[in-house]
Amino acid sequence: MTGEVRCANCGWAGEPAEACPRCGHPLTAGGPGAWSDLARTLRALGLGLEGPSSGLLKPASPPEQEEVPLPAPEPKGMKCVWFGATGSSVNSVAFSPDGRWVASGSGDDTVRVWEVASGRCRWVGKGHTNNVRSVVFSPDGRWVASGSNDCTVRVWEVSSGRCRWVGKGHTDWVNSVVFSPDGRWVASGSNDRTVRVWEASSGRCAWVGEGHTDGVRSVAFSPDGRWVASGSGDDTVRLWEVSSGRCRWVRKGHTWGVTSVVFSPDGRWVASGGGDGTVRVWEVSSGRCVWVGKGHKGIVESVAFSPDGRWVASGSNDCTVRVWEVSSGRCVWVGKGHTGIVASVAFSPDGRWVASGGWDRTVRVWEASSGRCAWVGEGHTNWVNSVVFSPDGRWVASGSWDGKVGLWEVGGP
Repeated sequence: MTGEVRCANCGWAGEPAEACPRCGHPLTAGGPGAWSDLARTLRALGLGLEGPSSGLLKPASPPEQEEVPLPAPEPKGMKCVWFGATGSSVNSVAFSPDGRWVASGSGDDTVRVWEVASGRCRWVGKGHTNNVRSVVFSPDGRWVASGSNDCTVRVWEVSSGRCRWVGKGHTDWVNSVVFSPDGRWVASGSNDRTVRVWEASSGRCAWVGEGHTDGVRSVAFSPDGRWVASGSGDDTVRLWEVSSGRCRWVRKGHTWGVTSVVFSPDGRWVASGGGDGTVRVWEVSSGRCVWVGKGHKGIVESVAFSPDGRWVASGSNDCTVRVWEVSSGRCVWVGKGHTGIVASVAFSPDGRWVASGGWDRTVRVWEASSGRCAWVGEGHTNWVNSVVFSPDGRWVASGSWDGKVGLWEVGGP
């Protein structure tokens, strides 16, 4: 229609007139072009139109802007409550189940127990004749087991520091020791290519697991105590029956040695870290490899399950920490910040945090849900070899090549 006018108030259109016959609003001459001119004018004033037929005015939408992500907040410094000095590098640290004590194994051939509240060294266990590589508390907190380069396993009484027994039989370094969940057994893995299980009360060797063709670097008990998993430099993971010493299955997949093995809290899975830079998860019942986690660019030194079994954390020579989803094998996040090898990772008991120890001399605590680095602990003067959370999650203990044990307050200062 030529000469058409349109009401800007109610949207009526028709023959030219001074006022809209529908609402009485003054009319603007012109067709759609006039409507467009009006719209442009209104938008310039910060108003917009719902549409030609609505007659409704609304504030104009702001121009779209590219969303710029906010930078992640810088991690806070983590307070070191105390440092305890030993005579040489600290290779392994462990908390007692009640959280009162920290045990350490050192290159000066000793085992030490430290009081968490004060940092006082309660006792020094002497008897090993070479580097102590691994320490662990019994589930009841009464005993500490240690494995050494002198080829022996020792069990110490926590209350007195007395050596209860010495387990002899390995013919090379003992790299890893662990108590069974019921406290009846101690398993050890050695560079002599064997796994041994010892009776915790007497030190009697119950059985020797043979079959690995390279050193056994890591051993772990299943939560129900029925199985021991072992990881070896021969690229294999093995599962052993505790009651008989029989090897249930052997699986090869890693291509440059297995550095670390750990059971999931429900006992269904074993996670392994390898020299090939991968993390693998194996089904305990069948030995099937469920998934392979690829992404690390260096040796995976340490793996740990979250307390709910949903996640696996890994630390690598590529200076990163990764967290993987157990159900899918998806890498949830990559934690960057360390500038040296990440030698050890551990989950907090509530699963909220992941601690890592690096050869950049720092301890870091990461938010497990996001990968945000919350705190950095600085104070060690050499590589951090081992980190562990206290049972209540308030503290992280660290062992370093500088010969010191550190206790850090999570959330401090």
